[in-house]
Amino acid sequence: MTIEKIKVRGVKTDANAVQAYCQDMDASIPGARLLLKRLNQNRINILSLSSVLAESRFHSYFYFSHKDLAKVRELTDGLHETTPPVKIIEPVGALCLFPHEHSLKILGAILLALGQAAVFPLSISSSLSTLTVMVRADELDRTLEAALTRFVI
Repeated sequence: MTIEKIKVRGVKTDANAVQAYCQDMDASIPGARLLLKRLNQNRINILSLSSVLAESRFHSYFYFSHKDLAKVRELTDGLHETTPPVKIIEPVGALCLFPHEHSLKILGAILLALGQAAVFPLSISSSLSTLTVMVRADELDRTLEAALTRFVI
């Protein structure tokens, strides 16, 4: 069976992305909201953002380029005095697809390709022009290979 590939305008990978993790114990201690505000004020591009509510705690994961790591560390210094600490995890991998004419079709295709390749994303996010998949850095090559089974540039 031949699988028809979906045309996309571009693919970009980053093997040196960084994850910032913030856990809020209580809505009155909005660490994630404060971090997001600081990133925005300093024009730090967020590649992907995901949040999970589990066991009455709000977990937020911010992903950004390694080039912004020093600034993010500076912005999170002292943040833990009023909020839970922000943990920095590096490296993580980013795969960005530049399509968005048929976003649901593209999302379904990337999820199918990743599942068949046994790649488990840390997060998937979408903007007006980009679908971004965040993975462990050691899975980035497999993620790109999986994407290329479903997409053509």
